[in-house]
Amino acid sequence: MSADPDARLLEGVPFHVYPVLSSTSRSRAVMLSGAFGVLALTSVPFAISGAWPVAVAATVTGGMLTGAFSLCARKNRQHQILLLKGAELHVDTVSPSQAATRITLHAGWTRARMAPEDRAGQPHGPESLLEVTERLCLTDGKRRAYIGDFLPPSERPLLKSVIERSLQLHAVK
Repeated sequence: MSADPDARLLEGVPFHVYPVLSSTSRSRAVMLSGAFGVLALTSVPFAISGAWPVAVAATVTGGMLTGAFSLCARKNRQHQILLLKGAELHVDTVSPSQAATRITLHAGWTRARMAPEDRAGQPHGPESLLEVTERLCLTDGKRRAYIGDFLPPSERPLLKSVIERSLQLHAVK
């Protein structure tokens, strides 16, 4: 997300919210190359000395690392698009498979609030040992949309203030 304090939603201009792309394809290739290099350097001496199962285990480990990095990269393709259009605020959530789900809220009635993350059946409150993170929720009284779940908790209040200011400026027009 942009850390620009003057960022806001503009009428008819899509506002994209992306996760932190910590595993770009280039950095992923460098990390995997380093991991495979370390695995090769540690397993080759064992394979030469006759302990070939170590080489097999190193190959399996390398495959698991590749799969894990690929899944992380796929998850990073999820994003959301907010579009303020007339009296409506459209919230499109685009999944990693690029399928979009749209929730339309009435812009004049929409409020942003931080809500505790719903953890099915797990306790909330001070007696809970679990750290409760808050989700950014947009609601117009009828419908609800959760925004930026993939963002770090420290960035969610910034996104909330951007959305609130944009809705206030839109209401003044």
